[in-house]
Amino acid sequence: MDTSRYYWPYYCEENIWHACGELPSAVDEALVVFISNSARAVAVWHQRSAPSTEEPALWDYHVILLMRRADEWTVLDPDSTLSTPTMAASYLEATFPALPDQLAQHRPRFRLVPAADYRREFRSDRSHMRAPDGRWLSLPPPGPCIGEGTNLMRFVDTDAEFLGEVCGLENLRQRIAVR
Repeated sequence: MDTSRYYWPYYCEENIWHACGELPSAVDEALVVFISNSARAVAVWHQRSAPSTEEPALWDYHVILLMRRADEWTVLDPDSTLSTPTMAASYLEATFPALPDQLAQHRPRFRLVPAADYRREFRSDRSHMRAPDGRWLSLPPPGPCIGEGTNLMRFVDTDAEFLGEVCGLENLRQRIAVR
């Protein structure tokens, strides 16, 4: 997949929404993965926006795409400095290393949403990217917003019932394990 056609920095939810519309026919299953936590501060390594190659980016949320062909899971993360797509197990290991207990507030939670449901249900008016005075925090992608209004933060909230299932890192690793 050529991610450069739909990549726009700081709009991962829209990048992945567009990617879901162009899934290769060989994909058996595709899941949109919202990464966040109660503190809205997840440490994510190997990100373009990280302060350095030895430090993580601290995202309030991040969105990636998990794709399965037969028993092989890959990840599409246009914001990653790892190759993309990359093997899911390798991606999770490199992107979410074990954190000491004093950094527990930066551990990820994952909301897994089938790609077709995400394409159908997701809406964003980009209001989350505006400062209180109305100026853009980061310039938006060209083209219209996705749908009317917004339900973005319902996807991001890993503590509330909504579409898909929520799990921790170990559960996600088990789910993508080759059987």
